[in-house]
Amino acid sequence: MSEIEEELLLAFKLSRVITYDVLDRCAFPYRDVVKEKLSNEKDIIRENGHEYCYLGRELSDLDWQTILSIIDNDDRVFRFLSVLPKEGVNRLYETLLKHESNVNHYVSVILQVMIDLNLSETPLFLVNRLMRQGFNLEKRVLIKAIKIYLVFGKFEQAKLCYNVFFGNNNPDSSSYGEIVLYHIVRRLEHGETLSADLFFEKYQLDKIDIDDEEAVDLLTSTAQELFLLSRFDDCQHLLKNLLPLCQRRKRWISLYYGYFLNILCAAMSDSHETALGRYELYTLLPYRTHKMEYMTTVAIIISSIWAGKGLHTIDKYITRFKRDYLSSADNCFYQIYSLYCNMLIEVSRERFSFKSFVAFERKLISVYEYNQVSEAWNTPDFYSLYELARCRDERVRLPCIVKASFVEHFYQEQIRNYLRNRPCDFKPPILFVCLKRSMQAIDLQKEGASCHALSKKEREIVELLKLGYSYKDLASALNISINTVKSHANNIYKKLGVKGRYDLL
Repeated sequence: MSEIEEELLLAFKLSRVITYDVLDRCAFPYRDVVKEKLSNEKDIIRENGHEYCYLGRELSDLDWQTILSIIDNDDRVFRFLSVLPKEGVNRLYETLLKHESNVNHYVSVILQVMIDLNLSETPLFLVNRLMRQGFNLEKRVLIKAIKIYLVFGKFEQAKLCYNVFFGNNNPDSSSYGEIVLYHIVRRLEHGETLSADLFFEKYQLDKIDIDDEEAVDLLTSTAQELFLLSRFDDCQHLLKNLLPLCQRRKRWISLYYGYFLNILCAAMSDSHETALGRYELYTLLPYRTHKMEYMTTVAIIISSIWAGKGLHTIDKYITRFKRDYLSSADNCFYQIYSLYCNMLIEVSRERFSFKSFVAFERKLISVYEYNQVSEAWNTPDFYSLYELARCRDERVRLPCIVKASFVEHFYQEQIRNYLRNRPCDFKPPILFVCLKRSMQAIDLQKEGASCHALSKKEREIVELLKLGYSYKDLASALNISINTVKSHANNIYKKLGVKGRYDLL
């Protein structure tokens, strides 16, 4: 019996069913090999709808030593857990508790693989159960359990568990994993970055031990902050060495997020051809996952629209994105970026559909209400998206729950500053340049229409107010009472849609 056949048999012993969506999370080319094996064993495995069911003779007891040897083998544990449904993971954990005294080691390995594979079937209640054991668990297990909360956007649980089990002291002398959690929790609590400068400098000086198990998470967190801080060149420099490291260690969640950042960095640096080249390169990698392919497709669509490319030029990417859309619904950030991508496509169409845009907006609001997104920092910039939509239809309004989640200090604020004619630290892609021009043109049209609605006397008062004259000066110059000036001024403010004379200036 081959290793793959042995792993599939054990998966069936733990759970008699293997579903299609579970197979989709397997890395290529292993996914195709598994599907071929399952389809060829027609005498004992039946393909029923969207699952494979084991029909052979009664499965014998679990070979416990084989399972332990698989967990201790880096390649085999990834293959084994990638085809194991939620029920199988639960039974595996129960069996670990029953048979193995050194449960911390094996649970730590299983949790890390769950994080790396970003399993949609990861049983959160299993993590909750681990947390109830709390102080009986080793730090490495607690760190990985808290990471799972973070991956799923459960920020309150992550903060609470971190503060209970680790306290709030700076752990600079502790493991990389604990240091990463400390800075992430602080970032969640204070809404600003605290670690990019520190760790990027250490990285440049070769003071980070990349052989450490948690070094990948530390560097991924640093790359993310560099991107958020608009330091796109620094982010790409770090990713150049980080991505091969992720691939060697099969750290899939860090790998595809790094690819995602790499494409967006190129787009933000106004290098769409570079972003396109990287996307095409990633699709040729010999070892890739379904989610990696999906998120890089989202990134290239966003990048292309930012670069001012027409939808007809990226039709094949949009088709791929729409085909895989439902598979993204297991993580709140997948959903948010997927909805942002859909809404960006909608406002870029030749004929804008207000109804379709609002339908996506309702789904977006639902995601915000159901998850703790208000504490996140890595969501897209919805301000520019809604301004783009308002240029197409003035009925569009930015939802309060989305506006309340806007962050400061990051690239999203830089884009808002640019569109509002405030200082901006980088030159945005062409989409935002065109959007700013459209916004200014609309404002001029509104101002022109409003000014046309003013009476001759009101236009005269507007010109004097713009020169800085007071109400008293106007009353004296025009030989009218100050109350009449104030009455004219109030009518002017209402017609121009401003709050007072200082807005008029």
